[in-house]
Amino acid sequence: SVQLYPNPAQDYFNLAFEQPLENDATFHIFDMNGVVVQTGQIPQGQNSLQINTYNLPQAPYVISVQTQSHRIQRKFVITRP
Repeated sequence: SVQLYPNPAQDYFNLAFEQPLENDATFHIFDMNGVVVQTGQIPQGQNSLQINTYNLPQAPYVISVQTQSHRIQRKFVITRP
């Protein structure tokens, strides 16, 4: 399982995994039209990650985290002051 906070986010959000990753993972952030707007890698052994969102406009998004055996998706919102 994975926690995503803060949500709504402004310039970044954190992913916290229940256990350290057993394998490398990738993440993809999608806008509500299904377009990939950001991607990245999460190395094996990590149990948390901070993702910068300063380059994304205020809107709702979905992040998908995929390992060899699992895929987790979470919805989040970016707000600007």
